[in-house]
Amino acid sequence: MSFCIECNAKIDKKFTLLLRKHFTPKMIALGWQGSGLHYRKTLDNHVIQVFSIETSWENKYAKTRQVKCRVGIHFTFLPDVERIRAICCYFSNELSPSRPKPRFIWNYSNVVEENIEMLHSIWGAFQKHSPEFYDDFNSFPHPLDKIRPEDFDSNIANNILGEHNLPHSGRNLALLRDVNIFLGNKALSENFSKREKEYFKQVEEETTAFNLNETITMLEKEKMKDDIDEHLANIF
Repeated sequence: MSFCIECNAKIDKKFTLLLRKHFTPKMIALGWQGSGLHYRKTLDNHVIQVFSIETSWENKYAKTRQVKCRVGIHFTFLPDVERIRAICCYFSNELSPSRPKPRFIWNYSNVVEENIEMLHSIWGAFQKHSPEFYDDFNSFPHPLDKIRPEDFDSNIANNILGEHNLPHSGRNLALLRDVNIFLGNKALSENFSKREKEYFKQVEEETTAFNLNETITMLEKEKMKDDIDEHLANIF
């Protein structure tokens, strides 16, 4: 049974107040910006470290009151710098003691003191384990500057990035286009842009073909139904 939206809103307000009192000041002291559930820290190499606290009661169908955290990487030359959330980043993982699994999960309590202890635990996990993720991007633009459009044909892009997944998609092609625009690699950025357009064209064609097949299947089923109805009418 899910919690009512009104109850969730009250929990969210109480939890946010606890965060602002017991968690946010610690983040600000370390140079982070933000408050409540979402934080960001801009580095000199144009990398933005993002940290988000996610709550299960944000989903109105949630059956449990749980809290987990997510780390992410954004870049200063991309849009939505001030509104970025970890889950929206190109590179994002759930905070965990050993990557990629298991993840940390905390339970929200009706007892204030227990929730304060939970925030202390989140703070400890953040300090100990988030650098394991963030430090992989300290050398930006390396290794993103080493990826070429053709690397996606043989999945080399993922091998370059190690455990950080960068599958062949229009979104990731756009990222590498923007990275190379930022680095001044005009020819390479245009090549990624061309690949991006080809990718979306293919997706559009495949979607159109799928919808056409679905329509044909539906019409065939309707025709079969009409034939059966006509057959039964002739019998009776």
